[in-house]
Formats: sequence, structure tokens, C-alpha cells
Amino acid sequence: MAGGPAAIQADVQQLYKADFARHAGYLLGGFGSYGTDYTKRAVIATVGLGAFLPQQAIYAMAWSDSTGRPLDGSSSYVLHMAAVPPSQEGWSVTVYDLKGGLEANALDRYAFTDTSSLAKNADGSIDITLSATQPADAAAQQNWLPITAGQGFEVTWRLFAPSPNAISGILDGSGWQPPAITAAGR
Repeated sequence: MAGGPAAIQADVQQLYKADFARHAGYLLGGFGSYGTDYTKRAVIATVGLGAFLPQQAIYAMAWSDSTGRPLDGSSSYVLHMAAVPPSQEGWSVTVYDLKGGLEANALDRYAFTDTSSLAKNADGSIDITLSATQPADAAAQQNWLPITAGQGFEVTWRLFAPSPNAISGILDGSGWQPPAITAAGR
């Protein structure tokens, strides 16, 4: 019993590594139904207890950037969305500390959703900035999710009522790819 938490953490890392290349650096899927996959059930209970069924929500979680480096508030990152995620009831992207809590910040801004007022690039895409310091550019400021300097963090996407008609395979995690997390300046 004493080794249980460490064993589940190892399972989390194993699942994450298995999904990393397939899903732009994320653990992705609809996780509310497990059958006899007790390992996945334990992992999701650890990282997101109470996950909805795939028809209700798709989740994408990342603890490292697209190159595999752990996310750390000492660096700045960009999430480039070529298009908004396909969902019928909205989407969100939230930043958490490594204990699953919200990252305290002066803006009291922890997430963006489909109803957020986000600045768009000339081609209609959206860049979300993750940084401990406020960006100088006005559009980047509008699309800035503050993170804590020097601390690791997690990025979680949620697509509510994902659109299987818009993207084939979205319910099994094979159709939608979340925006890669790239270190700014790389």
C-alpha cells in the first residue's frame, strides 16, 4: 500500500509518454469509461477524478513542452491555435500547478474559454502566451495566461460535447490534436 502512489505516478508517466508523439505532447482522450483497464482508471482518478464520458468531454493534459522538456515558469511558451477546438458546448484551456491547484496571479486569470475575448492573428489563428512576466505586445497581453516563475505547471484542455461530425475520430482521441506547447523564441 505504501508504494501505491509511486506506482500510479509511474503509470501516469508511462501513459503520457505513450501519447506524447501521437498527440502533440499531450495525454489525450475521453476518459470516463474504462471497462477493465484498471491502470487507466487509477491514473485518471489521480490526474482528473470524475472525468466525463468521451461524448461529454475530451481532455488533453501536458506537463512538458513539445520537445519533452518539463513545463517550467522560468520559460515562456506559446500555444498556436490554427482553429478553435471543435466542440458543441465550448472549450477551455487551464493552467494548474503540479498539485492540481490554480496558479495564483495578479490578474486572477487561470483559463481561457470559447467565450474569452482573445486577440486573433491576421490569418484568424490565435496564439496563447504562457509566461511569468507580462508580454510587451498588446495582443500577447490579451492572450496571456500567467504562470509562476521557477515552478512546474500543467496545461489542460477540455472540449465539451466534442463534435464527431466536425472531426472523425474525436471521441476516441484520434481526431483532434491540441496546439503544441512551444518555448517562446524556438
